[in-house]
Amino acid sequence: MQKVPELASECFPIVRKDCDREEEDVIDVGSAPGSRGLQYGQYNTLIQELRYDDASSFKRYLRITPTMFDDILQRLTPHSQKKDTRFLYALPAGIKLAITLRYMASGDTYASLAYDYGVAAGSVCHFVPEVYAALLKEYKDDVLTIPNTPDAWLKVATQRERWWNMPHTLGALDGKHVKIKKPPGSGSLYHNYKGFFSIVLLALVDANCKFIWCDLLGICFMSDCKIFNDSALKECMAQNNYKLREAK
Repeated sequence: MQKVPELASECFPIVRKDCDREEEDVIDVGSAPGSRGLQYGQYNTLIQELRYDDASSFKRYLRITPTMFDDILQRLTPHSQKKDTRFLYALPAGIKLAITLRYMASGDTYASLAYDYGVAAGSVCHFVPEVYAALLKEYKDDVLTIPNTPDAWLKVATQRERWWNMPHTLGALDGKHVKIKKPPGSGSLYHNYKGFFSIVLLALVDANCKFIWCDLLGICFMSDCKIFNDSALKECMAQNNYKLREAK
């Protein structure tokens, strides 16, 4: 039996339930289907090397630090880690997260990422949306919370004035075209003046450039003002749901 390298320690050993026995057998890396690709893929080679030898390159590669990667992995594992079966070996949650982050950082194709990490392209296109959903579910309340008390809005305004020299402002509001694949039957509805298909992300950020509100329903021909006037934020502000009028 081959010795499992330390780089694959968090991915293996893989457990297989024998059809004729109740006990579980530990399967070596070299004997599991597709495991050679996982063993020599970028997750167990390049990423681990960058993690321990070059943290700055790790951040440039995945856009987050090793510590942040571990924190995200810990929180997403209950949502994304599947169980092994008699016929299929579940991909480790760490590989799923690394591929998803690299996909967002580089915009590379699923097929190319599949070769880089030693997994099937069909698996990549299946679990990337699942990781997206898990990220949104786990971090939505942490990273996208709009102030709803006078003191919270006053804190935003104070930081804007102190750090950006902009008094009596509650954030910076701007829009960005997000490139999309043309929806079927949409014609030129989503084709923008820049020459590609998009929807408009309108976001409000605080003094730390942290999102406190966003809207992703704008069509590319709509202006920022039009999207804001049709948004739930404008309606809530008009109805004073966020207690803006009480903030001095």
